[in-house]
This record gives sequence, structure tokens and C-alpha cells, in this order.
Amino acid sequence: MKITCLALLFFPLFLFGQNPKYGCLNISSPSGESFFLYINNVKINEVPQTKVRVEKMYKYSYDVKIEFADASHLIANRNKLFICNKSGIFRDFYYDIVKENNAAKIVFKTMPAVVDIVSEKDVFIYNYDKPTSAPALTESKNNDSIVAIKKSVVIKKKKEIIKKVESIKDSISTKTIPKKRLTKTNDSSIAIKKSVVVKKKKEIIKKVEPIKDSISTKPIPSKPINKIRPSKKVNKKSNQDSIKFIPPVIVNATPVSELVLVEPENWQCNNGWPMHKSAFEKIRIEIGNEINDVQKLIKSKELVSKNCITSEQAFELVSLLKTDQNKLELSKFCFKYILDIKNYSILGKTFSEEKYKEMFYYFISH
Repeated sequence: MKITCLALLFFPLFLFGQNPKYGCLNISSPSGESFFLYINNVKINEVPQTKVRVEKMYKYSYDVKIEFADASHLIANRNKLFICNKSGIFRDFYYDIVKENNAAKIVFKTMPAVVDIVSEKDVFIYNYDKPTSAPALTESKNNDSIVAIKKSVVIKKKKEIIKKVESIKDSISTKTIPKKRLTKTNDSSIAIKKSVVVKKKKEIIKKVEPIKDSISTKPIPSKPINKIRPSKKVNKKSNQDSIKFIPPVIVNATPVSELVLVEPENWQCNNGWPMHKSAFEKIRIEIGNEINDVQKLIKSKELVSKNCITSEQAFELVSLLKTDQNKLELSKFCFKYILDIKNYSILGKTFSEEKYKEMFYYFISH
């Protein structure tokens, strides 16, 4: 008799002494509005439900989100929703979705000490420890609900496939297929290149021939190297004719043999003063920063027309230009504003093409 009594006393302690390995989460909507349940950003039910039970949850807390089937309703969020008591023992936790002051909340309802046997109808049950398996339904769910879930999943997958196919079609239609280039043999490509080179040579010869003819018809006189032809000047103070002779200065390298420099017409700077080096350098940098040769040419002419410059300064201005044609134009313009015309032949070094160099030397010697 005593043994029986002791067994009856210790049997409940044996039952309650074993802590469960899992907890359960029960969420329901008292208002009857269906919803989707998300646990740690994982969607639990694909079909909206009014009651959801998640079993075999092995963590103490989870982040839970509720989205109503009606998109106009608010979303309820709750971080660290516990399924264990203060002692860290897993229990069955029941929560209700309540709306207060235009906000949805997940509110604790009850936590029974003994795990309840699910007897309610229309309860969606999901085993959390098997996330890859399909959600389980209670026996109260009939075959129609299972078929409805499968159909919804199939329809969703079909829509996703259709969207992908349409996006691929649109991308194909917008992209134009490039035309394939005809591949030719090496012999044909070499022949084409040769024909192009020959054509360009003929065009260059046609341009150079008239220049050569004009130069050949006007031979350069043979006179001593780099001497200035004397010019007759009138001295206003004495009212007598006098001849002003600029002594010759030999340049380091004379590009054209037997070159004689002629005093330019309307020589503006025969008795002038050269532009100060610092002022010239400042304006030269500004001209060099211009965008193209046209602007550089305009600025250079504007500077020279108001000042007297040396051959070295003219050399620096002409060197700022890119094309030989513009260099020739500026060197002709600067000639009458030069103080030391005896050194002006150094500008011939700025030309890259021989025809423009010859035209420049012809200009300053005639």
C-alpha cells in the first residue's frame, strides 16, 4: 500500500521533470481575417489562414511578421517572440493579432503548462524542424484544401515562368543582331591597302606640283648669307636722305642656302622697343590655353598688332599652332612687327612640311 502511494506521488513529478526539446507557436486572428505568417523572413503558409500552428521550434525566440491577405491592412511585426518561459523551458505559446489605434499588434494570450492536443478545426500546422518538407494539415482539413494549395503553387510558378519568358523576348527584340563582316583573304586585304596608299600618293603629288612650279618660276637670288638689303630712310630732323643699314647677323643654321632677308613693307618696329619678357610670357600662356588653332591665331595677331616683338618671341607664338598653314599665316603677319628681322629665318624650324618651309623663306626674301 505504501509503495502504491509513493508511486502515485512521484509519477507527476516524473512527467513534469522532463523538459521538452521543442516549443510550439500558435497565432490566430480573432476577427477572422486571413493572414500570411513569416518567421525569420521565411513564409510559412502559401495560402492565407486564420489560425496557424508551428511545431517543433528549437530556438528560444524568433522574429515574426504578419501580412494580411487584404493588402490595405497594416502589417504586424514583433522581434524576439519567445516560445519558452523565464526558466528557458519550451512551452506552447498562444498569440492573438489585435488591431488598436490603426495599428496591428501580436499580443500574448496564454501559455498552458501541459501541451494541448490540437482539436480545433481549420488550423494550419507546420513542422519548423523540416523546412524543406511540405506544410502539414490537420485531419480536419479535407482534400479540397490540399488541392487548392497545390493549384495556387502551380499557378504562381506558371506566372513566374511567363514573366521570365516575356522579359527574355523583350530583351531579344530590343537588341539588334550585328551584321557579320565578310572575311577576306590576306591577299585581297593587302591589295586594298596598296590601292589606298597609291591613291593618297597621287593626291599629295597633285597638291605639291603647283607649289613646286610656283617656286621654280621665281628663283631665289644668289647673294651672301643672311644679309639685310639696305633700305633708304628719310631723317626728318636733318631733312636729308640717309641710308640706314642693319648689320647682318649670322644665324646658327640657315635652312635655305644663300638666303637674303628683305625689309618688310610698312615696317612698324624699325625704331621700337621690344615687349617686356614677363608681360609677353603671361599672354603667351593664355594663348596656349586656347581650345583650337583659330582662337590661338586670333589672339596672337591681336597681341602682335599692338606691340613690337623679337624673332625669338615670334618663334614661341608660331610654335603654339598645330598646322603648318596657320603657322605660315602668323609668321607672315608678324614679319612687319619684328625688331630683329635679321634673325627671323629661325621660324623656318617650326614647319614640319618642306613646302610650307620653302614658302616661308620665299616670303621673307622677296
